[in-house]
Amino acid sequence: MKRGFTLIELLVVIGMIAILTGAASSSVMKARTRSQIARAETEVREMTNAILAYENWDDDRSLKSIASRFGSWTDAKENNLDFILGGVQNKQGKVPVLYNGAIVGGAVRDPWGKEYQIMVKDSGNATEASADQVGGGLSTFMYMPNINRIKER
Repeated sequence: MKRGFTLIELLVVIGMIAILTGAASSSVMKARTRSQIARAETEVREMTNAILAYENWDDDRSLKSIASRFGSWTDAKENNLDFILGGVQNKQGKVPVLYNGAIVGGAVRDPWGKEYQIMVKDSGNATEASADQVGGGLSTFMYMPNINRIKER
């Protein structure tokens, strides 16, 4: 008499393997999404810090001209961010590279492949600021097209 596995036993084993594979791929996808969100938050923080570093480096002299370029939401393209990418010359000399993030296709893109949106506003000088404001000067706003994914956490 030949001993082997029956068809039912093989189907049960295949079903168990499918369930385990599904559970593992689900957790891998969740981990991937969490890492994309963390990367997007880090990129936004780095770009904001680069703009604030430019404000410090330039002693607030050209903020009004930068803010006038960004009166509304603007794509974070290479030509729009030249002031933090080392592409600007002013009275103090050539601006150092303050943002060293990845630029894909001429734009700073989020982990999902969409361009970031940026708005820089001049919020006045320190004398115009109210007592509860810290400093005044440059206000930086970043828009992430996939902000709803960050709120899922």
